Amino acid sequence: MEWNNKTKIVYGPKNVGSPKTKLRFFVLIACAVLIFLGLSFGIYWTLSHQKLTITEVSLDGTNALTKNTVLETVDEYFSRKFFFGISYRQYFFASPSTLKEILYVRFPRIKSVSITKDFPRAMRITIHERSVWGTVCNFSAKSESTLDKKNSEDSESTESLIPIEHKSCAYIDDGGFAFAPAPFLDGFLIKKIFINESDIKIGENAVSESKILLYENMIRSFKATDTSVMAMLFEMDIPRDARVYAGKWHALIARDADPEKIAEVLKLIMATELKGKLDELQYIDLRFGNKVFYKLRRK
Repeated sequence: MEWNNKTKIVYGPKNVGSPKTKLRFFVLIACAVLIFLGLSFGIYWTLSHQKLTITEVSLDGTNALTKNTVLETVDEYFSRKFFFGISYRQYFFASPSTLKEILYVRFPRIKSVSITKDFPRAMRITIHERSVWGTVCNFSAKSESTLDKKNSEDSESTESLIPIEHKSCAYIDDGGFAFAPAPFLDGFLIKKIFINESDIKIGENAVSESKILLYENMIRSFKATDTSVMAMLFEMDIPRDARVYAGKWHALIARDADPEKIAEVLKLIMATELKGKLDELQYIDLRFGNKVFYKLRRK
């Protein structure tokens, strides 16, 4: 008989589940929690510290806008809270891009704005305001009875000469951007465009740059005949034409017309067929090159 002297010894974990091991585990967890709380408190204290809070805001470039009004909006942004009472006035969380968007929406008159932060407590804001190019007014056609009455009046006001009912007006810059409500302004002191294409919304483009350019070209064309442009009218239903109002009469033109050609034809017709008759002129049609049509008022 043979005996198997081989034996197997299996080693298991030492002191598994012993009170001493559990104590070490809980001590490590407690230390980790304390370290986390300490770091969190340190970060919170650092972020909310007065020396890292923006308290100096400089503002340059205001003209029509008042500094106090703009700074009030900046303060409103700074007063917002987002994390345990920390506000956006804190240097590291104050976002120039977010503040820019707020200012653009609140003040459509602002064309551009630059915002820089100076560590640790200052912010500089520089704005560039839009300049008034003229006004744009939305309109609807007047009734026949109102139109006849206005035509019978001997007046040179824009309201009596242009057969429309204006609904709302806005100031626009040289890009056609509507940035502020405007009253209906009469006479030649300010450029006026009338449209019926869409409602005028402040803070959006109300007039295309092509219409602005056409208006400027017509000013130069009419100036060659010593005539001033009072207003221009664009109708949605007649997309290829426009009306130019000058005193008691108006001209029909093609929107893609050559300004130099219009000046040449207008100067010629005024020096010949319409010489001494401008006070009687109601309208002149300049849409067909050298073929000119016009209508005189009935005496």
